[in-house]
Amino acid sequence: MTLERIAANYDHCHILDNSEASSSFTEHRTRKAPRPCRVIGKVEAGADGAITQLFYNVDAYLDFMERCAKAGITVPVVPGIMPITGFANTVRFCSGCGADLPRWVKLRLEELQDDKERLLEFGESVVTRLCETLLRNGAPGLHFYTINQAGPTLRLCRNLGLAAKA
Repeated sequence: MTLERIAANYDHCHILDNSEASSSFTEHRTRKAPRPCRVIGKVEAGADGAITQLFYNVDAYLDFMERCAKAGITVPVVPGIMPITGFANTVRFCSGCGADLPRWVKLRLEELQDDKERLLEFGESVVTRLCETLLRNGAPGLHFYTINQAGPTLRLCRNLGLAAKA
């Protein structure tokens, strides 16, 4: 048996040095690309990998991974994915953790909030495409936040051709 130390990582927030924490993100980003410094500290402390907070903007993950590579971080960083199962809960989760919910997704979810079947189909389609894009771009795996609802995650796995190990 082996023990792995996997660090929690929030790719939208964990990017500035503590010494740069007083600078605004926008101001810092115009000076130079922000470094994934909190992850660096976690890796230096012995983390074997990381799992990101949920997100729906693939560019945020890809940008973060590019910055990790430039900073010499070689541990796997697995993207955290939460299936979309409702308008209010998706907006609440994103708002609570600061995750970017693309405007077009939010508007469509709001439009479909009273039609659960169509909302679930839309959410499944969006998250399936997100996962396909992540895997196609080298994500080392996917971590699903099921929030006690296995069904949506199982459908995503089926869509992605991922079978559960028996």
